[in-house]
Amino acid sequence: MLVSAPAGAETERQFDIALPAAVLSDALKQIAQQTGEDILFTADSVAGLHTPPLRGRMSARTAVRRLLSGSGLEVLPGGSDSLVVRKTPGLAISMPPATEPNEPIAKPVESVTITGTSFRGVPPVGGSLTSVDRAVIEKTGAINSQQMLKTVPAITGMGMSGVTQNAGNSYYAPTIHSLGASSSNSTLVLIDGHRIPLGGISLTLPDASVVPAVAVERVEVLAEGASSVYGSDAVAGVINFITRERYDGITATAQVGTGHDFGTLHGGLLAGTSWRGGSVMAALGYSHSGSLRYDYGIRPYLAPDKRAYGGTNFQSFNCSPAAIQPGGTSTIFTSPTAATPIANTTANSPCDSQQYGSVYGSETRYNTMFRAKQDIGDKITISGDFIYSSRQTLTPQSRGTIQATVFRTGTQANPFYVNPPGVVPGTTAGDTQTIRWDADELLRPGAYINNSAPVWYGTLNAEYRINDNWRATAFLMEGQDRTTSVTAGVLCQSCATLALNGTTNTAGSLITPVAGTTLTPNQLPLIAANALDVWNPVTTNRTSAAVLRTLTDSRSSISQVSNLQQLRV
Repeated sequence: MLVSAPAGAETERQFDIALPAAVLSDALKQIAQQTGEDILFTADSVAGLHTPPLRGRMSARTAVRRLLSGSGLEVLPGGSDSLVVRKTPGLAISMPPATEPNEPIAKPVESVTITGTSFRGVPPVGGSLTSVDRAVIEKTGAINSQQMLKTVPAITGMGMSGVTQNAGNSYYAPTIHSLGASSSNSTLVLIDGHRIPLGGISLTLPDASVVPAVAVERVEVLAEGASSVYGSDAVAGVINFITRERYDGITATAQVGTGHDFGTLHGGLLAGTSWRGGSVMAALGYSHSGSLRYDYGIRPYLAPDKRAYGGTNFQSFNCSPAAIQPGGTSTIFTSPTAATPIANTTANSPCDSQQYGSVYGSETRYNTMFRAKQDIGDKITISGDFIYSSRQTLTPQSRGTIQATVFRTGTQANPFYVNPPGVVPGTTAGDTQTIRWDADELLRPGAYINNSAPVWYGTLNAEYRINDNWRATAFLMEGQDRTTSVTAGVLCQSCATLALNGTTNTAGSLITPVAGTTLTPNQLPLIAANALDVWNPVTTNRTSAAVLRTLTDSRSSISQVSNLQQLRV
């Protein structure tokens, strides 16, 4: 049941309350009428409860709290100018019944279920609303939105790390019942009841962790379809992060985690003060999570050959020095010095290139929130929020691999060409070969993906209470998410092919143009100064320093800017 009065007000403003003894539901209605607050409760939760008289000057929340004393119910802020009454688990009800012995028994009324409502700050009554309050957040030590929601069974995809993903991907946007998952998201994420700027490269999804964890009061999850009220992006449900309305004092939090070659550091600072008719609050948050490398000595289960665990061999023939497949043959020499070839099968794949990357990289986030609210006389209330968050992930990458055809003779001959033992020059097998090469040993570590996502938004609220029955409100919001993904230092495939066979075509064709163009670039003849040596190990490799610089001279960047503007009067 929703008891709504037209004029809302600051929950801590003082009112002259005068209530006679009454049924609890009627008493809550009278408080709503006298204070202008919206009060949300279910008929079942207050059925059969009676309240004593209540008089005095107090806030609406205090009045409701006194009425609920001993009832097994509690009151929580439900958003701007609203209160929520709910049952407190584990508490017995001690209020006297509302029906006096001589009173006639009321006739049962038809049950009405509200499946959707547009009332400000009110979820659908009867909806399966799950709340993660401040006590749970502090008990679990949650330091971001993902950890806050791990206790909610309906939320999926929250146990993975997002630092290996593009900024703004589905890891940062919680998903209800896996509906939408990575390609889209059917879960609406709100902060204090309003939308936030979306971010991402291939996907545009919200990152609720822009709010410092220390500033979150609770999280409410409506894990069922709510598109009729909130729109098509709420098909799976709604997640609303409700921040603290005010705070008096200073609180600091810190958390440190360690592991094998891994560590985390998190901190938060919250400060605020309030006065008659106003308040101000500021929150800061910092978090850092280190990268996790493929250290098979500590974590052998990460090795790509899973046959020891009853799985499959996920290694490849991309080796350093290169694996050689002579022209016209189906077998492969695992190196230029291998005595005999082996069958080209998955089970025989001997080399591992993933070891040069990382399980996931490091993530660093800074976020801040500022909130202020002030009454101007008895009729006007002005409030505003500002949030800024900067998230950066740095993920080490493998330099990369290449498979290409190279030649011993002719105009495209590579001066470093080497035949494996027993392969006779002057034959098809001896004059051409397909090489499969891993560039990491020769080029050394240095490739990475750097994702960054600065996000900000600000809101301004104004309310004018015309009289007990009317009010005028205005809401303005503006925000932006600027997501950028930079990949640098990985093997330049075209540069490597030019240095192997003189073209940008891995098959060595001099006439096949670059895809989508009529260009047929070449670098001929190949000499020691411009060729790539994939046949010798690092210690004796003959590739020139100029070619090595060219191979790693690669950088790609993509950015997406999402703006959000909203005005409501």
